[in-house]
Amino acid sequence: MIQETTDLKLRHGINDFFETIYKNKIKIYIVSGGLYELINEILIEAVPVYPKLKEEKLITIISNELTYDNKGISVDYKKPIVYTFNKSKVVLMLF
Repeated sequence: MIQETTDLKLRHGINDFFETIYKNKIKIYIVSGGLYELINEILIEAVPVYPKLKEEKLITIISNELTYDNKGISVDYKKPIVYTFNKSKVVLMLF
């Protein structure tokens, strides 16, 4: 779905932001109540330096991940589920 979107745009300056993060080797965390799969794919498509950030473990996405059965069908979320009011608690649980 993301790869087929031709007008995908992130905020102005986001690529400069991620380039600065990469050049200065700053570790960042994205905490979101969204789906990991979508966030990851959007960053792959829209941020050229993203693969380098992942490779060097400078970026971590903390968000909801789906689990799949052997047919590739989503059957559940990995725990804990992240939502607006528990982001701080989830972050503390993971560290």
